[in-house]
Amino acid sequence: VPLSDREAKAPKWMHSNGFDRELFLFGEEWFEVNEDGRGTIFICEGAFDVIYMDQCGLKNVGGINGSHINNTQVDKILKWFDSAVLLMDGDPAGIEAAAKIDGRLSRRMHVTTYLIPGGRDPNQMEEEEVADLKARFQP
Repeated sequence: VPLSDREAKAPKWMHSNGFDRELFLFGEEWFEVNEDGRGTIFICEGAFDVIYMDQCGLKNVGGINGSHINNTQVDKILKWFDSAVLLMDGDPAGIEAAAKIDGRLSRRMHVTTYLIPGGRDPNQMEEEEVADLKARFQP
């Protein structure tokens, strides 16, 4: 089967059997959480976005493992942080996901949606763009 046919049929990311992705934010084990629940989380869709942002020096980046956030993930975010920056993919699904997540979180915390120019994914941002994010949202 040609690669393009396989890509059209296979999910972009597959977890191991038995892994319940809804219980976790990808990267949560690296969070620097204050005991008072203050700080900013950067929310992305996927693992590669989180890994790239971490490599660029951005802290507290969590992936929701797709374009849907669930109650467990929302509860963790609200417990550990008091503000969020949404860094969703620039495709229609990512833009729609950002609007839904903003609607769920903004009643209980400060939320900023950061639209990546050119419809790109977070892991396609230039390092200088990530440095600007860091300067703007991380003291």
